[in-house]
Parts: sequence; structure tokens; C-alpha cells
Amino acid sequence: MRHRRQFLITSSGLAAGTTLSWLTGSAAEEPAKRPAPLTKPRLVKDDEGETVWVMAGVLMTVKLRAEDTGGTYSVFEDWIPPGAGPPLHTHTREHESMYVLEGAVRATLDDQTFDLEPGSLLHMPR
Repeated sequence: MRHRRQFLITSSGLAAGTTLSWLTGSAAEEPAKRPAPLTKPRLVKDDEGETVWVMAGVLMTVKLRAEDTGGTYSVFEDWIPPGAGPPLHTHTREHESMYVLEGAVRATLDDQTFDLEPGSLLHMPR
């Protein structure tokens, strides 16, 4: 099935990700045609954010929520132990990007496999 993703960890890693989310209107509508609600500047320091354990051992720290960005995206930082990561899934309403800070991550998108090292950015369209 097209746009299905599976993430496999090749070693312990730390990744920062964004999810671009348009929360109103049709997913097919172009985001540039919708004005973003006004938001306020927000500084989130290294040790700040809401931290929760998710998906069998992944530690996620939410840095920005969609409501902080007018519904346009969210930002989070994950600590992913070897062999962990999200299960096979599909995004139908939002894009997702991953930037690797430490370690290595292997991501499979459709029939392509990407090996990400520190400094690598992978954009995954919905």
C-alpha cells in the first residue's frame, strides 16, 4: 500500500521530528490558501517540553503542539532505543519530517529504505 511507513532503528538514536498538520478543511486543500491563526513567539529550552513514554520504550518530548503554531505543525524530540520505533502506519492529513541528532535510524517509505545519520533530514509527504 502506498505511503505506508515503517521505521527500524539500527542503533540507539535521538531524532527530532515535525508533523505538518492542517486541522481545518479538506486534506486536499492547499495550505497556502488558508491563513494561519496568529500565534505568539515561544522559546522552548533544551530541558523543556512535555515528556511521555510511547510505543514500547520510545521517550518523546513534545516541544511545540499544533495549537502553538496556529495548527500548521508540531515539533517533538524522540529518544529511540535499538529495535524500537513506531509501527507501520500511514499519514493521510499531515506531512512528517525527521532530523537525526544522534545515532542512526533506518526508515522505510513505500519501497525505499533510508539510512539516516546525525545531521540527516527525511521529509515524508502525507
